[in-house]
Amino acid sequence: MKSWFAIVNTSMFLSLICAVPGYGQTVLMSNLGEPNIGSYNFGAVNWAAVPFQTGSSPITVSSIDLLMLQYQPVADQPFVQIYTDAGSQPGTLVPGAQFTPQSPLTSGSSLHVVTFDNSTPVTLAPNTDYDVVVSAHTLDGYWAWGLQQGTGVAGPGGQILPGTVDLREQGWVSVSGSFGFDLQGSVVPEPSTFMLIGLGGVALLRKRA
Repeated sequence: MKSWFAIVNTSMFLSLICAVPGYGQTVLMSNLGEPNIGSYNFGAVNWAAVPFQTGSSPITVSSIDLLMLQYQPVADQPFVQIYTDAGSQPGTLVPGAQFTPQSPLTSGSSLHVVTFDNSTPVTLAPNTDYDVVVSAHTLDGYWAWGLQQGTGVAGPGGQILPGTVDLREQGWVSVSGSFGFDLQGSVVPEPSTFMLIGLGGVALLRKRA
C-alpha cells in the first residue's frame, strides 16, 4: 500500500510542477522551421507584428525566440511585447508582457535566433488572438526581423496566424509571409485535471487495500 501511495504522490507532484512557471518549459508554437524568404527592418518607428491564437488551455509565456539580426552595435536595445489582437493590427499591450534580450546582441549580417526573456512569465487566456510585436526604445533601422514563408504548424500552446503587419508612415501595412519567432513556456492544466489525478489516486489505494 505504501508503494502505491508513493506512486500517486509522485504523479501528482510531477503534474503540479508542469503548472509552475519555469518548469516543464516547451515550445508552445513556432514558425522557425519554415524557409526564410528575407527580412524587414524594425525599430522605434517601424514596428512589426505577427498574430497568433492560443489553444484550448491557458498558457504561460516566459521567453520568445526571434529570428533577427543587428547591423551594428548601438546603445539602444530592441524588445518584444505581446498585445491583444484588434483584427488587422495590434490592440492593447498585455500587462507585464515585455521581453528583453537575454544577453548583449552581436552585430553582423546573418540572421540568427535571439532569446528575449521576461522575469515574470505572462499568462494568456485560451482560444484568444494576440500579437507578437517587435520594436525598440529610441532608434530605428538598426535591426531586422527574419521573414518566414509560412506560419508553421500548431503547437501545444496554439497556432501562429496569417496577417503579419508592418507599421509604416501610412499605418499598419500587410506583409506577405510571417516574421520568424517561437513562444517558450508551458500549458496551464485545468483545475479538473488535478481533481481527476486525486480521485484516481484514491481509487488505486482502495483497490490495493
